[in-house]
Amino acid sequence: MLRTHKEFFGKVSQQTKNTFLPCDIDNFISNLYLKIYTVDSIIQNHTLYAFYKLLLTDLEAWKVRRVMGKVKSSSILEEARVSIGEKSFFPKYLRFCPECLHENLNQYGESYWSRLHNIPGICVCLLHNSYLLESSVLVQAQNIEYQAANLETCRASQKKALDDQKTLHILSNFAEEVQRVMNTNFSFKGLAWLRKKYLECLTEKSYLKVSKTGKVDFNYQKFTNDFIEYYGVNFLNRIHPLLKDRTEAYLTHCLLACDIEIKIDRVTHLLLMNFLASSITNFLSKA
Repeated sequence: MLRTHKEFFGKVSQQTKNTFLPCDIDNFISNLYLKIYTVDSIIQNHTLYAFYKLLLTDLEAWKVRRVMGKVKSSSILEEARVSIGEKSFFPKYLRFCPECLHENLNQYGESYWSRLHNIPGICVCLLHNSYLLESSVLVQAQNIEYQAANLETCRASQKKALDDQKTLHILSNFAEEVQRVMNTNFSFKGLAWLRKKYLECLTEKSYLKVSKTGKVDFNYQKFTNDFIEYYGVNFLNRIHPLLKDRTEAYLTHCLLACDIEIKIDRVTHLLLMNFLASSITNFLSKA
């Protein structure tokens, strides 16, 4: 069943809408018959705000939250510092787990879109330890209508993944780590702080040395090789395909120049944190 934008929000909009970071939630709440939800609960628990706020300061996150409540959506991705260009890794379609879909249809007669299945960097269903597949529903489009997760929109005819068990295990561990950090209330101190933390970790692990004259020597080749060996090529190709063609230069840029970037590649930064501190939560909780 399709429910139009007008039913949910009381009007028709020609704006491009983003499913991950939707706008006009104030109107959405006011049009609900059951008054059991709040704007904050919808944003925090039913959108990807909790993921995208991870590398935003409290002020930046507040601005994103404010825009999500309003009618206009044009500035949401800009406020959240999300890149959706051809060179970015931004999901095009909503994803689903075939096993979750069939279980929900059998038990309830309908299914739903899982937030966890659509977090960038998460490629597996933690419940079934199976790979997620792409649906036919666009993440971002004009004149968005509500499209249910069903056998029409979620066709499981895609070729099954044949990655080794080690890759699947690493993907599952990373997914658990991302989910864990999303549920923790970290106060991010900014990209300048992040760059400083990277330098400290790189120095601790002897990837980076600073001479008495202040000259910085970064062994980027060893770092890149260790990073690839830690995750494995199959893992990196699946979780962030764009890394394979520019691994060395891009990782160096993310580590040493992240504070000058307008857009934030959250998946790469989470991978770097996880590698340098054995977990994302360990990295972010360090003073």
